[in-house]
Amino acid sequence: MNERSDLIPEYLQEPQSQNNIGIRVYQATNETPYVQLNERLRAVLIRGKSVSDNVPEFYAEIYNWASKCLNEHRELTLMLAFDELCLNTIVMLMDVFHEMEKVKQAGGEVEVNWFSRNKDEGMRLVGVEYAHQFDIPFNTISKNF
Repeated sequence: MNERSDLIPEYLQEPQSQNNIGIRVYQATNETPYVQLNERLRAVLIRGKSVSDNVPEFYAEIYNWASKCLNEHRELTLMLAFDELCLNTIVMLMDVFHEMEKVKQAGGEVEVNWFSRNKDEGMRLVGVEYAHQFDIPFNTISKNF
């Protein structure tokens, strides 16, 4: 697995064209984050606010895609850069981390990169708490972005 913890890599930024093969994009709204699913890299980038009342509905396809990567390829990298989270998002992330933990215990390759803004101590601490709860490679990274 590539080292992906230095910053949100250019290859996981918004693609120049929506026709990029193997990349699915969900644009951000006032309540939902920008999401990019990268099939070739088996990576998920989520950044922005996740405060929708419909978290299960919003994340259903994303969760299914991530589960498919874990089950079929035994590999997944999550790159998470939240500005704001609601309780339903926190619970959904715990479900994903549990799945990743199972795959790691079975010999799969998983990694979480939790990005927070330099001055957002609260969001950094959420990542630190997750890192302590799960037996998966979990990097907490503070950056200006």
